[in-house]
Amino acid sequence: MRFRRVLAPLVASPHRWKTPRSPRDEETMGESGAIEPDTSEAWVKNYVARAVREGRQTKESAEYFESIMNDQVEFRQYIQEARRLLNNQDPRTLTKYQQRHFAERLSRQMSGVAAERLMRAHAEESNARRHTQDGTPTGENYWFEAGNTLASPSVPGFVKDEVMREMREDRKKKSAAFQESEELQAMADKDEAFAEHLRLQRQHLFRSNDDVN
Repeated sequence: MRFRRVLAPLVASPHRWKTPRSPRDEETMGESGAIEPDTSEAWVKNYVARAVREGRQTKESAEYFESIMNDQVEFRQYIQEARRLLNNQDPRTLTKYQQRHFAERLSRQMSGVAAERLMRAHAEESNARRHTQDGTPTGENYWFEAGNTLASPSVPGFVKDEVMREMREDRKKKSAAFQESEELQAMADKDEAFAEHLRLQRQHLFRSNDDVN
């Protein structure tokens, strides 16, 4: 990925090739004793701009990098980790071996964060499906356990589709659960506009947002 190549030379071991922090930096942190604002964005932009000036990165790749910085919380975590490992070291002093080694370290950290996120999403989907089917508590998604689960805009559309598919498997094709009443069906047969209204109603019920076009 592009941002991995940009971040790769910024990462270094906290135990080797360490550059001491300036006394001024230490005094500033000691005197304030408060939570400092996050300056990771300005920090990494400085390195990216320098890479463009020195011809090591294109302007287009720098613009792409900047455009995705705030897309995901995890990406900012990667930048903060790279900054922590670099520890005021000039990335231009790294050898090719060091660059590869530190890029692998950053890659492993990124893979771990991504894997954890996927596991959380899978657990949430599984718990939501079980709760929708038999009422089993999800354990943490209290927002999901409110009434009108299938009608709730908080429930992802793919979860609703999967639940409906499994419900249909357990019922006959002519089940009344999936049919309109005789009166409604008769009105729909006579009036195409009303039939379209019923279709829009069903779409509104089972999709992920409240907007009806």
